[in-house]
Amino acid sequence: MIPNFARYNGAQHFRRLRIIHSFSQPPNLYMRLAIPLLCLAGLMEGCQTGQHKAATPQQATAKLRSPVSLCDAVLTLPSDALSGLTERQEFLRADYYYTTDDERLRRISFSSDNVYEGVDAKSMFYLRLFEDESGHTIAASHAARPFADNSKPSEVWTRVYRLVDGAWVDITATAFSAAVPRDGYFRFDRAGDSVAYGLYTLKPRRDGRGDCYDFGPQLGHIEWRDGAYHVNHRAN
Repeated sequence: MIPNFARYNGAQHFRRLRIIHSFSQPPNLYMRLAIPLLCLAGLMEGCQTGQHKAATPQQATAKLRSPVSLCDAVLTLPSDALSGLTERQEFLRADYYYTTDDERLRRISFSSDNVYEGVDAKSMFYLRLFEDESGHTIAASHAARPFADNSKPSEVWTRVYRLVDGAWVDITATAFSAAVPRDGYFRFDRAGDSVAYGLYTLKPRRDGRGDCYDFGPQLGHIEWRDGAYHVNHRAN
């Protein structure tokens, strides 16, 4: 199966593009001094304030409590909730992956399908945190593997975890009502309580080398209630 890299150029988030553009001119003496200082400052920022932190990835322990910060979730969630991401330190250090706004909103939209650059996530992914009716943190994630590498649409690309007694418990099997297509895409990164969803569709590749999966038309919205995601007919 042919990867989709020819169609999606793998460029990082727009924040990275702005950074690259800003340093496109030859650096003067001031910039040669300023860049290392800025990098050092970024490494020293604390995770507790939503900034970047060079922390060692670890398993969830009894010390992890709801509500969980986005930073702690990235450090402790199983890798399938982060599209195979294992380079957690690098992810949290880079402000084109993780920002204070992401921490405040408790959502991430990771936008790279380039396996040769950046962290080792297998594809773009969308992650959000929220608390259920009992106050336990829920982490809902979708990895857009069909769009990234033409993987077949499957329910395995969407995971939902609940923090129970300091550990992440996979509740994906019961996290969606029967009316929700499990093999679709879910925009967990977008604002609001409801989540847009749709199905992947095949379309011809731009280079003429067969077909590739793309995001199809949005079908509607889902919303969390009574311990699972249900179709939100009011938002559709």
